Amino acid sequence: MFRQKTLVLVLTVACSSSMLYAAPFGSVFHKDKSTATTSSSSADVTVDFNNTAEYPRQIKVGSKVKTLASHKVTHLAIPVGTTVTVYSSMKTHNPGDVLVVVDASHPNQTINVD
Repeated sequence: MFRQKTLVLVLTVACSSSMLYAAPFGSVFHKDKSTATTSSSSADVTVDFNNTAEYPRQIKVGSKVKTLASHKVTHLAIPVGTTVTVYSSMKTHNPGDVLVVVDASHPNQTINVD
């Protein structure tokens, strides 16, 4: 009886600690210092993307791909200095074309996407 309780306790502790590191919130306990400093040191600028096309379009904000719904305006807060490029083909832009480099001197700008 005592062995069973000890075995159950040991297995529970082993599983719970490994699950903690595998969980998505495990990064809270092991924060990357470079990520923490870059997000707090740069200001965000609001940029509106007006997709006038019949279909959803994709843009690349830094290293993340964002989808813009058709006939909608999408509001994004983007850090200053981030390059926004075309990810999917558009009427007047090709993949890889630079749409905008976010600048603090142009807050609340609207970019038309076709």
